[in-house]
Amino acid sequence: MAMYGQSQATADVAAVLDHLNITQAHLVGTSMGSFTSLDFVLEHPERVLSLTLVGNSSGPRTEDERERYRRDWIGHEIGERERFGGRGAVAVLERDPAYQALQKNLPAAWRDYANRLLHQSLPGSLNILKTLHWNRRSIWADEARLRAISCPVLLAHGDEDYYLVGETNRFLEQVVPGARRTLFESTGHLVNIERANHFNRLLEDHLRSSE
Repeated sequence: MAMYGQSQATADVAAVLDHLNITQAHLVGTSMGSFTSLDFVLEHPERVLSLTLVGNSSGPRTEDERERYRRDWIGHEIGERERFGGRGAVAVLERDPAYQALQKNLPAAWRDYANRLLHQSLPGSLNILKTLHWNRRSIWADEARLRAISCPVLLAHGDEDYYLVGETNRFLEQVVPGARRTLFESTGHLVNIERANHFNRLLEDHLRSSE
């Protein structure tokens, strides 16, 4: 599992930019990708023109919270995927409160998303869960570095997402200079899919104002 984990994911962003000879970029990340985008700007602030984080979530802040996170969320999904493969991943999210709005309001989009889950690489998805997710750090420990971010930052999250997503985004709004936060109502984890038109307009305005 040496090729997995947060440090590797963040290094992958740098490797792609280097391969494409891109010195600076506007980063847009959703879910796991938003944490990686945030980690990238902390490690390489000079390379980021603007940052957009969708459904970003910190890792657990206390040992008790980490125990529940690993037992009830990550550990549960690992077990379901190990037993049932992609069907296990779909079953987990079918019951997840953060995905109910998508299933109810956009059933075709949910079916497409579930089909992608169904055909994910099983070894790859398990390795990500067992490294990057299992060991996700608390961004509360990064407060000093977060306060030093100088690029424009847009935060977007749904009001029906995981509780820690809301708390994470409110914390980022407080500590990241000039960060703008938008809360989408009746929306779960996948803001960019569930509220695509609204989100795309918001992103376009953010990118234009960052030029």
